[in-house]
Amino acid sequence: MTRKIYSVLVLATMALILSACSNMQSSSNMSSSGSLNAPHTVAINGYDPVAYFNYRQALRGNSDMSYTYAGTTWYFATNKDKDLFSKNPTRYMPQYGGYSAYDMAQGRITAGDPNYWNLINGKLYLNGSSFSNWRWKSDISGNIAKANSFWRGRGVGNSSSGGGRASSSSSANSAPIPHDPKRKYLRK
Repeated sequence: MTRKIYSVLVLATMALILSACSNMQSSSNMSSSGSLNAPHTVAINGYDPVAYFNYRQALRGNSDMSYTYAGTTWYFATNKDKDLFSKNPTRYMPQYGGYSAYDMAQGRITAGDPNYWNLINGKLYLNGSSFSNWRWKSDISGNIAKANSFWRGRGVGNSSSGGGRASSSSSANSAPIPHDPKRKYLRK
C-alpha cells in the first residue's frame, strides 16, 4: 500500500514539474507588441475588452465581431464595442499584455484570467486567479509600481499591451473596481 502511494506521489510531482516547465516556456514567448498572445491569435481568451469599461463585467466576445490590432484578434460582444476599440485600442487593452498583474509585480510572467480583473484609473488589470486578485488588491499602488518596473525591464515598453500607455478616463473610473466571479459586487 505504501509503495502505491509513493508511486502516485512521484508521478504527480513529475506531472507538476512538466506542467511548470511548459508554462515557463510559453510565457517567455511574448510577441514584440507585448501582447499576451502570439501574433494572429485571440486576445484575452475571446473576452470583450470594452465590456469591462462600459458594462463593468467580463463578457465573452463573438468571433463574428472581431478586430485585428498589432497582430492579435480581439472579439467583441457588440458592434458598438468593436467601433470604440478600433478608434483607440490602447485605451481598452489590458495592462502588461494581459498577463497577471499581481504576478508581474512579483517578477513573474503568468497568464491573466479575464474573469479576475480590476479597473484602476481607467486601466484594465487582469490577474491569474482569485488568490492573485486578492493579493493584488492588498497594495494596489505598490503592486502597480512594481509591475510597471518589471514590465519596462523586460524591454516591452509602457504598461499597456501594445507598448503605448492607456489613457486615463474620468474620475468616475479612478477608484478601484474589483471583480471576483465568486462574489457579487453591486454598484449603482
